[in-house]
Amino acid sequence: MQIQKHPNVWNDSSKRKLAADMLTRIGANLLCVPDTVNQDRKSQQFIISIAYAITILENFDAKLDFISNSVKPVVAARYRDLYCGTTNASRDLLKFYRKRMRCKCLKKMHLEARRTIPKLGECCNCDQIKERSLLMCCSRCMFTHYCSRECQVAASPEHRGDCDNFVRARQHAVACDVP
Repeated sequence: MQIQKHPNVWNDSSKRKLAADMLTRIGANLLCVPDTVNQDRKSQQFIISIAYAITILENFDAKLDFISNSVKPVVAARYRDLYCGTTNASRDLLKFYRKRMRCKCLKKMHLEARRTIPKLGECCNCDQIKERSLLMCCSRCMFTHYCSRECQVAASPEHRGDCDNFVRARQHAVACDVP
């Protein structure tokens, strides 16, 4: 894992902030290219990966390993919102980068997306895309979305292992006194 290769960067908050700022500029510049997010799925995935890396950098705690850092509630929620339902993540991406940069074109694009694109998520069982307000979260891991109780029960055998890993990592974070 890259954390072990570069502990001087990961353990220095000013270096993490610098890396996050550089990634923010790269992601925002990519978003400002006309129709990149709406037409090119590969570019969208790249911009989402950058946003996830920024989130980890902003919320990193040196007391934790990478897995524990990546399942902290704020990081896990960002991952879920950006990766689940990526067919229409442009609204979330625009909001993510707009909050971190002052850019008139990002502001304009985000305000337009807020008017025209609903907040969407994807059921982790049936892969249906629905408005996030209609989806339920697993009450144990608070990460996985489901569209109905039936989907949650159907996905339970597959989800149980991931859910246990999320819960274990969160318990480890609590034991290390990490918010």
